[in-house]
Amino acid sequence: MPLELPRLLTGRTLALSGLGSFLLSLIYTYPLVMAPHEANRFDSPDALLSAWILSWDLHAILNGNPAIFDANIFFPERNTLAYSENLVAAALLVLPFRLFTDNPVLLLNAALVMALVANGISGFALGCLFSRSRYGGALTGLLFAFAPFHWVHIPHLQLQLAFPLPAAFYFARRMRDAPGARPALGLALSIAASFGCSGYYALFLATALPLFVLVDLGGIESERRGRTLAGFVAAASAALMLSLPLLLPYASKMDAGYRRVLSAASVNSATPRAYVTSVSRFHNFLPDEEEPFFPGFAASVLAALAFWRAVRGGQTRHDVLLWSFVGIGGIALSLGPDLGLFTLLHRLGPYQGLRVPARAGILFLLAASVLAGIGLARVRTRRSRLAFLTLAAAECYAGPLPWTQEVPPLPPIYTHISTLEERGALVELPLPPPERFQDNARYVYRSIFHFRPLVNGYSGFVPQSYRKAYRLLMSERFEEGLEHMARLGVRFVVAHKSRFGPRMRRQIEEAERRGKLVILQVSGPDRLYRLEGD
Repeated sequence: MPLELPRLLTGRTLALSGLGSFLLSLIYTYPLVMAPHEANRFDSPDALLSAWILSWDLHAILNGNPAIFDANIFFPERNTLAYSENLVAAALLVLPFRLFTDNPVLLLNAALVMALVANGISGFALGCLFSRSRYGGALTGLLFAFAPFHWVHIPHLQLQLAFPLPAAFYFARRMRDAPGARPALGLALSIAASFGCSGYYALFLATALPLFVLVDLGGIESERRGRTLAGFVAAASAALMLSLPLLLPYASKMDAGYRRVLSAASVNSATPRAYVTSVSRFHNFLPDEEEPFFPGFAASVLAALAFWRAVRGGQTRHDVLLWSFVGIGGIALSLGPDLGLFTLLHRLGPYQGLRVPARAGILFLLAASVLAGIGLARVRTRRSRLAFLTLAAAECYAGPLPWTQEVPPLPPIYTHISTLEERGALVELPLPPPERFQDNARYVYRSIFHFRPLVNGYSGFVPQSYRKAYRLLMSERFEEGLEHMARLGVRFVVAHKSRFGPRMRRQIEEAERRGKLVILQVSGPDRLYRLEGD
C-alpha cells in the first residue's frame, strides 16, 4: 500500500539515500576512488576550466572577496566569471574540504561526488513524493543521479550539478498539497541554487516549472487555487531576489553583446536518435550519439506501466500526464531551433546565452525517472521491484571511466610567480589566437597557484580586449603590444620560448636588448620578465 509522505521521508531514509548515493558514486566513477587526489580528465580544456572556477570561487569566499565575478582572467575585463558558469553552489558543497586541502584536483573530484550524492537525495525525495513508495523514490534517485548522460560529461562539472531541479519540483508539489512557509522557502532556495549550479539548468527550470505549477493546480479545488498561486508568486519573487547577485553579471554581459546566435544553437542541438543512445556497458548495441539520453530498458518498461495504469483511470493519472508534459517539453527544447520552441524562447532574451540546446534533455531524464518510479510502485512483489532496481543500476554503469592518473606537472616558473610581491597583471606568451583560445586553459588552470590577474583566458566567450592583445602581441607590432599591455597595468610577462617561432624569438630578444623586458627568472625554456613601461 502507498505510504504517507511523512513516513517515507524521515531523516533516517534521507540519510540512507545519501549513503547509498555516495557508495554508488564511487562505483560508477571507478577508478576515481583509487586516486582522488590525482585522477583527472584534464585532457579536456573544460575540465581545466572547471577546476579553475571552483578554486577561484573558494579563494574568493575564504578571502572575503564580495566581487567573486571579478575573476583573474581576461585582464583588464570586469565580471569575467560571467563568461561561463559560476559554480558557486559547487564551491559551497566542498567548502569544508577546502579547510583541509588546496589540491584543485581533489577539490574538483570531491565536487563531482558531492553533486552526484545531492542528485540522488533530491531525486529520491521527488520520487517518494510522486510514487508514495521508497522503492519508487530509490529508482527515481538512481536513474536521475547516475544516468549514462553524466558519464560523457565528466569534464563539465556544471552538468553534474542537477540537484536543484528535482528539489524545485518537490517543493512545488509540497506547496500545492500543504501550503506554508517551509515549502515556499525550499522552493525559493532551490531555484536560487540552480543559478549557482548551471545556467542551462536554471533556464530550463525557469521555463518548465511555471508550466508545471499551472497544470498541477488543475488537480486541486478551485477555491484553493488562487491562494496557492499567490504562494508560488511569493516564492518566485524571493527566489529572484536571492538570485540577483548571480544574475546581474550575466545580464550585463548580454547587454554588452555577448549572445549566441541561432546558428550556433542549431549545430549543438540533440537529434531524435539521442533518445535511443547510451554509453552504458549494458547498451553496447545501441547507436552512438554525443548526448546519450536513453533512460534504460527498466525505466522504459516501468514508465510504460505507469502510462498503462493512468490510461485505465488510476489515481496517478494526473501525475503521469504532468510529467509527460515535462518530458516532452525537454525533448522539444533539446532538438533546438529546427522544432521552433527553442527559437521562440531565444527571441525572448535569456536563451540567447545558450549554445547547446541538447542539454535540455535533462528534463526528459528527470521526467522518465519519476515516471519509472511511479511505475515501480505499481509492481506487486518485492522480488520484482528489487529485480527492476538491479537492472536499472546495471544499465547506468559505463565504467571504468577513462580517468588520467597523472596530474599535469606545474612548471617551476609558476613557483617564482607566486612569490612576486609587486602588484600587476601577467600575460603568458605565445598568446593563442581567438579561434583557438581554449589553448589558454592550461594557463588559466596554472593561475590557481598564484591568482594574479591574467591577460590570457578561456571561457564561453572571447572579449574584444583579448582579440586586440592577440593582434598586437602576435604580430610585427609586438613592441606596440608591450606598450599597450604596460598602459593597462600588465607588469609581468612569461615567455614559453619552446613554443615560439623564429619571429617571436627575435622580437623577445629585441625587447630584452632595448630594456622593455627585464629578466627576473629563467627556468628551462620558460622566462619570467618584468615589463617596463615608458
